[in-house]
Amino acid sequence: MNKPGVLTIQWSAARRVCDFVVDYGNGCGGDGPRFCMHHVCDQKFLDELESRGYDPKTLRFTIKRKPEILAEALARLEDKPDVTR
Repeated sequence: MNKPGVLTIQWSAARRVCDFVVDYGNGCGGDGPRFCMHHVCDQKFLDELESRGYDPKTLRFTIKRKPEILAEALARLEDKPDVTR
């Protein structure tokens, strides 16, 4: 798992279900990972990269939440009861 507020998308070597793997830390949940996967992993985008001579298998995308937004998201997580234990 990534550090809090960090979301990473990269090519999957395993290629079990999809070609990309998304990893994100606390404070990145919700629509963030889906939004990034939708745009970064769009087939037209990947085809365009390949047509320009790039290898989509080397694609790696990392983005961090703004500190003030991350602090708010982590505070909300602390307020929720832990139902996994």
